Amino acid sequence: RELVWRHGKGWDQLSSTEQSSLRLDATNDLVDQQLLKQWSTKNPAMATATQTEHDFQQFLKQFESPDGWQERAEMQGLNEPQLRQMLAEESGQQAALEAYLVERARVTDEEAQIWFLGHQQEMHIPECVRANHIFLSGHDKKKPDRTAEINAIYQRLIQKEVEFSELAAKFSEDDRSNKKGGDLEWLTRNRVPKEFAETVFSLSPNEISKPFQTPLGWHIVWMRERLAPRLPLFTEVRTEISAMLESQKREALLQKLMHELRENARIIRNERLIQATPPAQ
Repeated sequence: RELVWRHGKGWDQLSSTEQSSLRLDATNDLVDQQLLKQWSTKNPAMATATQTEHDFQQFLKQFESPDGWQERAEMQGLNEPQLRQMLAEESGQQAALEAYLVERARVTDEEAQIWFLGHQQEMHIPECVRANHIFLSGHDKKKPDRTAEINAIYQRLIQKEVEFSELAAKFSEDDRSNKKGGDLEWLTRNRVPKEFAETVFSLSPNEISKPFQTPLGWHIVWMRERLAPRLPLFTEVRTEISAMLESQKREALLQKLMHELRENARIIRNERLIQATPPAQ
């Protein structure tokens, strides 16, 4: 019932094959939940009240309407205190798992460096430039052609009436960069539209482009710096490598733990009864 509820599906709307598959998933989930519950009882770690409340609020966010969770809870036969208790138990299990994994999954600098030396070529950093831009949108139906506007801004630039960053702050319609003087920070070719990249990467350092148009709108770009393609230094990618290796360790440790719990448990499955059981009302 809980699995059907969490997936937001109606049981009677599922085919017999889907119902059979969902029963199997539910049974495996229940076995894993029970094994983890028994294990976390023997290896307790308290979840903080803050974390428990955070988990409850995250749970509520999956519902479109503010009262959606209450309707679902009633379908499962739960009131709010019972639902909170259920989620608190899950938080406690997660806290126990985190305490189990945190040290075992820790990645040393030596491990990260060994991986780096074996995969450095794969982490090749492409050519990149740092640029600022002034952008006028091409999607304003009231202004189908903004060539005159962008040219007027360009004239003020080449006559050095106003600094590029000031004009970007005043006229650019890119809300992500205009408050920073149009600074787009470091860009690689694959991070920007092809038509934009062709112009930006054709510029020399400290060169300002003439106004140009792309499917997005009209642009003026100031290409400030260029970095040639290169291999990264270990210090630049150590954090990324460590996070990736830690994630792999955690997954392997969790699979190993669940395998050991299943191997050491006595699990009896009554398949006839499982397949005959509908979600509880």
